[in-house]
Amino acid sequence: MEIMKKPLRLLAIYLLFSLIVLTASYLLLSNILVNQNSMYTFNQARLLTNGIMNEAENNYHNVSDFDLFAPRILSDIDEMNARLEIIDNWGRLVFDSENELAYDSHIILDIKSQVHYDASFSTLEDGLVRFAFPLVVGGHLEASAVFTLPQHLVLNQSEFHMKALLLLPVFILLAAVFFAALILYRRVNRLYHLPIQRLNTAVNEISRGNLEGQINYLEDNELGKFCRSFDIMRLELKDSLERQSRYEKSRRELVTKISHDLRTPIASIKAYVEGLKKGVAKDPSMVDKYLSVIDKKTDSLVSLIDDLFQHSLQELGQLRINKQELYSKKFLEDILEPIIVQFDNSPVSFCIEGEIPDVLINVDESRIEQVIINLVQNANKYTSEGGNITFTAENQEEFIKISIKDTGFGVSQEDLPHIFDSFYRGQKFRNRDFEGSGLGLSICKYIIEQHGGSIWVESRLNEGSTFCFTLSKV
Repeated sequence: MEIMKKPLRLLAIYLLFSLIVLTASYLLLSNILVNQNSMYTFNQARLLTNGIMNEAENNYHNVSDFDLFAPRILSDIDEMNARLEIIDNWGRLVFDSENELAYDSHIILDIKSQVHYDASFSTLEDGLVRFAFPLVVGGHLEASAVFTLPQHLVLNQSEFHMKALLLLPVFILLAAVFFAALILYRRVNRLYHLPIQRLNTAVNEISRGNLEGQINYLEDNELGKFCRSFDIMRLELKDSLERQSRYEKSRRELVTKISHDLRTPIASIKAYVEGLKKGVAKDPSMVDKYLSVIDKKTDSLVSLIDDLFQHSLQELGQLRINKQELYSKKFLEDILEPIIVQFDNSPVSFCIEGEIPDVLINVDESRIEQVIINLVQNANKYTSEGGNITFTAENQEEFIKISIKDTGFGVSQEDLPHIFDSFYRGQKFRNRDFEGSGLGLSICKYIIEQHGGSIWVESRLNEGSTFCFTLSKV
């Protein structure tokens, strides 16, 4: 996984660095220890044979006489279980502690193979080592003293130190691996384990219905992106549930309101019909008045039922939009003409401001008429007597903008974001006796968006409202 690459890279670099340090340390220590071992071995051998060397140098003129020289050194030689050979500069063996007749035997040795003074030793069989020291008499090199000593006398302590020191890099590597594993564990725990634990806690809280728990993880990696996406999902789910709660509340209120609104006109219609049947209306003018009320209540009932039907079609995606190309001026004038007549005897005035543009648009005539009539009726409903409603159509670059402005109650800033929601009614008017289903603006929004336009409202409480929508030009 990409998420593990960074700590693993760090671990690999760390171990590689440790291996390099280990190798360098091992080579350096090996070289130092070999040199130190040789020096230590040479010095140890010199220290052990110092008394014998002094006797040989002081009595060199007698070394060829075994009987005279041997008694001076044999006790020391035997004590160390050693052997001494003295070879002169021409390779002649002049003394051998193990051969009384060495001088008389005229034994000639190869000096190059037998004598060297480079602070080193040669290992023989049976655990013996050979050392050569120069015999200097009167300031002149007269011969070489070659000692054969048991190895343990010069190597035992040295080997122990060398082996111990050579193991030091191994311990360094083990410590490096331990600390690397510790660092990796702490990093993985901080970067991955803790966030996953928090995610698990958040999931459990969400499953219990608690959507308040925020996941604070800001690392820029796959897990960080996942945590941010999860938190966005949590917020969207929270918002969705809140909207659903508001929707359900509005729906319940709507059912109550629709039940009331349906019952009211039906009850009125029934009462006036019964009045007519019983002959309460005794003259033609009273009968006309009763019939007028029945007609009005019937229209209200039909409007309510139609809104519910339109909303159902909208929810099912079956509200059909059949567009055709036509010119905006005649189209809008045909819609506005009956509206103007309707407001002739109304306490609220209606007017058209400016010229209506004559451009080619592609619309569903009946649906756009439905939107305009709904917005005008909505403005009329919330505008007091003596108020004004103004219709404006503007020709803009890519579309025409239609505005319906009123001097009514206005919409609060709290209600503005929800004004086009289904079943929504502003706080100020929830308990007021205004007819309507609360679906009209939602249906208007759906129709305009299906035409590729947008719809919005500009309003301040007690200062009136302006509902605007756009229609694209062909």
